[in-house]
Amino acid sequence: MALFEAKAQEENKYGQQMIIAQRYIERELVSSSSPYVVAIVSYTLHLVDSPSKDRAFQMLINMAEKHEDQMFGITRSQE
Repeated sequence: MALFEAKAQEENKYGQQMIIAQRYIERELVSSSSPYVVAIVSYTLHLVDSPSKDRAFQMLINMAEKHEDQMFGITRSQE
């Protein structure tokens, strides 16, 4: 994530590693059941404008606990 946040400064230096990291994150997304991991992955994929960013965000929304018109992040059962 740090490389992606700093990509404007180091794009040429770490370009290939960033592509490899992005692909790895996109592949691993489908097997993640931790809301913490999905939140970080979603944020990272949005940073790089990945085609998988919306899928990651939807996974996070689906993990949220909903009550009436409110949505809560992480419940104790998901920790």
